[in-house]
Amino acid sequence: MEKKMIVNSLVLGGTLLLAVSCGNDDKKKAGTLPMTPQAARAPEKGVFRASLRSINQNVAGNINGTATITINNGEFYVQMDINNTPANIAHAQYIHALENCPTEDNDLNKDGYIDAVEAGSTYGQYLIPLDGDLKTQAMETPMFPVADRNGSYVYRDWANIDELMADLRSRDVSPGMVKLGEAETLNLGKRSVVIYGVSADTELPETVATTPNANKHVTFPIACGSIVKISDDVIKF
Repeated sequence: MEKKMIVNSLVLGGTLLLAVSCGNDDKKKAGTLPMTPQAARAPEKGVFRASLRSINQNVAGNINGTATITINNGEFYVQMDINNTPANIAHAQYIHALENCPTEDNDLNKDGYIDAVEAGSTYGQYLIPLDGDLKTQAMETPMFPVADRNGSYVYRDWANIDELMADLRSRDVSPGMVKLGEAETLNLGKRSVVIYGVSADTELPETVATTPNANKHVTFPIACGSIVKISDDVIKF
């Protein structure tokens, strides 16, 4: 299958359960084989969705949209349909390690902004960059979608699930990323999707913090949604 990602524009930037029934002439009860370690760690098949809502609406506006993730036939598909983001700029986007989204209570310094450090305590570290290469966390030349003049964008991409999981369990940790443990599953229903980025001319006070060596405008959180499973049936792109 040819790999495709559809966005308005791009910039360089910032269980399988195995069961067997057996019987004999004595009509013994069917038995169930235990899962192999590989099957126990396999990502759950189905369709998952995060409904994105604004963080820092006073700065970023009333953002809305969905991230739909489909796992089927050894493939990991992502589609994002996002509206009302800051226009004409790239928006970094990630699946994060935890499922929670920040609220006003996370504005710990009470400056009126929930910055990257404050918000990160709720949704955790980066797990999967939703960029131009889903199969790896490596971001030497990350490609994130750019919102059009109306603040909208569509993102689609897919990766082989085995390649994705191998990278998530590898030891080559990229800055800001977290890896899965050897026996840990993807467990999407316990993750979240977060979108970042406001224009460079947006006035942010000095109290707005970010991670070391990062640009606070690029890493300013603007939308978040907890991922939930919505169907065992798959949606084809």
